[in-house]
Amino acid sequence: MGKSKNNKGFTLTELIIAVAVLGIVISPLVANFIQSARINKKARISLNATNMAQDIMEGASAYTAEEFVEMFESEVTLINKILPATTTGYTSHGDCNDDGTPHYAAEAASFDTEDGDASTRRYTTEVKAGIAQNMRKLWDDGSKVSDYYLFADGVEIGKSKYNLKFHLSTDKTKHKQNGKYVANIATINTTYDATGNLGSSEIEAAATEFLSKSSKAGVKTAADFAAVMNRNIEIRIENKDKSGMDYAVGIYRTYTIPSSYYSTLGITAANDTVTRSDANISLLNSTQLPRSVYLYFKGMESTSKSNVTDTITINNNTEKPITVYLIRTQTQAEMTANVLYNQNYGTKVDITSTDFDGVASNNLTKIVSNLRYNLSEEAKKNVRVYQEGSTTEFVADRGYTSDDALNSKYDANRCKYTYNGSAVNEALYLSNFSDGYEEEEKNFVYETTVDVYDAETNKKVATFTGSLSN
Repeated sequence: MGKSKNNKGFTLTELIIAVAVLGIVISPLVANFIQSARINKKARISLNATNMAQDIMEGASAYTAEEFVEMFESEVTLINKILPATTTGYTSHGDCNDDGTPHYAAEAASFDTEDGDASTRRYTTEVKAGIAQNMRKLWDDGSKVSDYYLFADGVEIGKSKYNLKFHLSTDKTKHKQNGKYVANIATINTTYDATGNLGSSEIEAAATEFLSKSSKAGVKTAADFAAVMNRNIEIRIENKDKSGMDYAVGIYRTYTIPSSYYSTLGITAANDTVTRSDANISLLNSTQLPRSVYLYFKGMESTSKSNVTDTITINNNTEKPITVYLIRTQTQAEMTANVLYNQNYGTKVDITSTDFDGVASNNLTKIVSNLRYNLSEEAKKNVRVYQEGSTTEFVADRGYTSDDALNSKYDANRCKYTYNGSAVNEALYLSNFSDGYEEEEKNFVYETTVDVYDAETNKKVATFTGSLSN
């Protein structure tokens, strides 16, 4: 019979005691590790947020305050503009009302695929109360905007995700540059705006082409044709495929010789027309509609209030809001020399704002122009005193008198507007039209704060302040 071995193990009590001792020793280490990981995560989130906020404010110095706000009010990515290059993506951006509720939101995922819902999409340049809005200057209730609230949500940097809130504030008492009255002229931004320029060289070229067609080329000169030519400028703002995937802004010019001059100038009905065209002046991707269209042009020599030979037609079938700037140009010397011409200048502008199928059903096209101004006079003397279509009712809330009307160089007869085939009344003028150079109150210094929130917890993790100017 073999001898039994003494291989007795630990008792249950001993095991319990051992585990308890081990727990006492290891628990602080585990707790410290977990706490350290949490602290490191918070530190990483906070550090990334602080660095991002600093990068944003440093990068923002390259923009004016208006450009800064406009980027949040447009459907163009903020990455490599407001958001630093380290950003790997974000979900949306937009502007808020003063209570923090979103006013406009652009979904980042739709920028390169579709242009968003027509009912929610908006552009910054518009006309309200007869003032051109480069960025949103009035709240929905009509009160003036002094502070701007902007956001960019779901901003990803590394493994962290943030929501950004921006506040641009003004203070007239602190900054004497604010609250100044300046000319009502918007700033062109080549990223968002389409610009055309028709100088005197094109008019001269059209006259020369008529001369080459004339049977009296050896007798007449190009100047003889330039003195009597008619011109129509057509601005086509098109949604070509009706789905928001193929926008274009074209400017088409048609020069004609009136039939009453056929014999004198050696022209016939077969050769009385010269055309020029720019099929698309927009520099944006075809899926994006420009915010505004600017047309600078020289007036036709023969046009006047009593004999209009210079006309403009605008056709917008995009079902999107857009503002068209019509600016007649002259040099300082021309303003001095062309006193009688500027006094008698006349044009007509016909606006058609339709749906995709050509039904005139909306008022989405806005107009800003100086076409009613006497360009030989100072802008401040060109004051719109009477309501649209009236010679007795004064513009409301301005305190104008008959003396103001007598002294004003502004003349509604220099430019007659029609909108979707009808004459424009005062209500439509105030909502859709603005006279270029009209005086408006403007702020120039904006104190800027960016608050960064952890998207997961919605807790503020960083704040950075700076300032922007115009």
